[in-house]
Amino acid sequence: MSEKKDIWDLVSIMAGVIGGVLIPTALFYASHSISESEKNNAILQSRAANMMGLIQHLSSSNEKERIIASEVALSMSKNNQLPSELVPTIARFAAHDKNSEVAQVSTQTLINAAKQDSPSQGIAQDAFKGVKPRVYFHIPNDTLKKTAANISKQLQKKSFDNGFEVVVPGIDVRKGPRTNELRFFKDSERNEAMKIQDELKALGVSTKLVDFSSTYENSSNIRPLHFELWYGWEAT
Repeated sequence: MSEKKDIWDLVSIMAGVIGGVLIPTALFYASHSISESEKNNAILQSRAANMMGLIQHLSSSNEKERIIASEVALSMSKNNQLPSELVPTIARFAAHDKNSEVAQVSTQTLINAAKQDSPSQGIAQDAFKGVKPRVYFHIPNDTLKKTAANISKQLQKKSFDNGFEVVVPGIDVRKGPRTNELRFFKDSERNEAMKIQDELKALGVSTKLVDFSSTYENSSNIRPLHFELWYGWEAT
């Protein structure tokens, strides 16, 4: 039942996006019956409605809806159809969304836009300037949620005070390794990972630094300065 609902959610969101393409096309074929200015106005209105609809889905409190909407935006960017007006919104979700999947897909959308020769290129490139390190917390069960939340707040405050501002977008419950790990994904970001490791150690959280760069060094699916703290299940 849940799977069917996900499919209908996808259809609903896609319908809004596709509608923004089909309506102007239909108007084109019907151009003999309306003036050029009327046709252009209708296309602009459709484009605006299309963007507002996608922004609404991206801003939803429903995580599944945000994930689907971000994937729609990613698809648009792959086809060089992402409106430049949407790029700042996508950048905001890439930087601040608490759901790691939404953030990663939004990051990939920005990467695509930054590579394309389009009005979105410069805006997307600017979005990567001043990116702050983000550390996603993963805990094996709910018993560590309060502890992790406290460490998260202290880490963000301590790093800010030390001039190395770290953002913790959220805490996910996901069983992982036996002992605590701090994972990094780009070899060029090893020093930043070591700084975060030191900050965590000062807060009483010892971690093993784990290098995933051999797998993700050239991956465009990982945003710059992406780190993951995995609490080991032994901690419980």
